[in-house]
Amino acid sequence: MLQRRWFSSFKAGDVALLRSIVRADKFWLTNPLVSGGKTNVFDGHIKHDDIVGLKSRSIVKSSSEKSSFIVTQASTEDYINLSKRSAQPIYPYDAAAIANLADFHFDYPELDEDNKLVDSPIQLLEAGTGHGSLSLALCSKIHPLNCFNKKFGARGGILHTIDHNKLHSERGQLTIRNFRRGIYEDNVEYHVANSPSEWLQNEAESWRSLEKINSNEDQYDGFLSGAFLDMPNFHLEVEQIAKDLKQDAPLIVFCPSVTQILDLLNVIRQSQGDIKLTHTQTIQLTPGMGGGLQDWEVRYTNIRVSGEVGVICRPKVGTKVVGGGFIGIFKKLSNNANIKPKYYNQQEESNIKTQY
Repeated sequence: MLQRRWFSSFKAGDVALLRSIVRADKFWLTNPLVSGGKTNVFDGHIKHDDIVGLKSRSIVKSSSEKSSFIVTQASTEDYINLSKRSAQPIYPYDAAAIANLADFHFDYPELDEDNKLVDSPIQLLEAGTGHGSLSLALCSKIHPLNCFNKKFGARGGILHTIDHNKLHSERGQLTIRNFRRGIYEDNVEYHVANSPSEWLQNEAESWRSLEKINSNEDQYDGFLSGAFLDMPNFHLEVEQIAKDLKQDAPLIVFCPSVTQILDLLNVIRQSQGDIKLTHTQTIQLTPGMGGGLQDWEVRYTNIRVSGEVGVICRPKVGTKVVGGGFIGIFKKLSNNANIKPKYYNQQEESNIKTQY
């Protein structure tokens, strides 16, 4: 029988959000709750033992007994934005937008009579683990594929996340482990390598071997069902990554400057068709609260002068503006595709004008 996780009350190991009742803009993210632990607030602290056993949106008091706080399960946005970091995160709504643009829709995997996977596992590649926020968004996509993992060891979805910095990789691992009681922990493999190309060339063979060979295919068709790059100079990595992508799999890049996508387009063009990728879309994420969204203040208020009830309905001001950047979406062509873009020689190359 499949087990469903549903949050009913706080347990040891959970991460909680504490928000002041008087000042809704004052909030604190706890460390994983432990017996004897505490979280400091502006007029004292709140014991973890006072939180364990409560339902989300219960009221707790600080040690001074002067202030009350609403304790809730941390949203993904609060969890990522308020947790300790060793790298700049992709903000949660941006990460969700990137994951959604891959247009993944995965069902439960099919098992044979021995409770083994009938098909090859879905494997994704992420380069730039960082804080782990994009890893979290991608895990939510592949999680249904691992519904039989704990019972039968049938791992239907795997995210390979790579970073050149060991501390970043460890932080990303902690981000996944502490989120919602580690619900996504078994979905991810963490790798430390100088580049995704280096990892694919030297360390990925055991993962390639999980790909079941189709008797109708006369050549290698890749083992990755998608790749996501949030790293400098990603245009230097696509040649190897494209070889390991399955046909029609997405390659998605996230970057602060649109010229970085032009660099990638140029690499593909100069390969004269050897890099089997086609560019489908470039999208800008506008600054705001992330994901191109704008936070609004909508509430009733008492007007002091008249004593009447008024309405506030306006974009929030004075809040932190996050997000922004560009997403480039590419798709893997057939290995037999023979599409050669017009080639410019070096002299013609210098005459190309970029229009904005």
